[in-house]
Amino acid sequence: MLSPFPRLWHNRRMFKFEHHHDKLLSPILFIQRVLLFAALAGGILLITLVIGVIGYRILESLPWLDALLNAAMLLSGRGASVPIVTPGGKLFTALYALFSGVVFLGALGILVTPIAHRILHMFYLGTAVNLTHKTAPTATAVQPNEHETQAETTSEPAAPAPFTDGEAE
Repeated sequence: MLSPFPRLWHNRRMFKFEHHHDKLLSPILFIQRVLLFAALAGGILLITLVIGVIGYRILESLPWLDALLNAAMLLSGRGASVPIVTPGGKLFTALYALFSGVVFLGALGILVTPIAHRILHMFYLGTAVNLTHKTAPTATAVQPNEHETQAETTSEPAAPAPFTDGEAE
């Protein structure tokens, strides 16, 4: 069977992150990994949404569209949009709201994981822009500026320059 992303589904490396001493994943494989994790997070959210729609359809006898609206609103954290009247529906709403909040945060974590891993891996490898110095610092003599030289030669502090308002004397 031909797949548009043959390495995406058949490569176990897509789910196993590279070790800290390994090279960064190529940009194409990284994008495929992000898409795979986004599909996983989306699938989890879709399953949770279906649970909510079926629950509202059975317990509240809501039409499909209203059941979808209620489940989506609770999954996004906005609250129910259609009034819940039955005790079973109220209990389901309370439990589904708690469950969907945890699922939403978990799906967000799944979505962010490959990106956060790549950023941390870049920091470890030092491949981020201006993250590490490419050359070792050399010991060079620092030349003192004019004020430091004057302050070192006299025992009293250097007097500040007089204030002028721009007029020549």
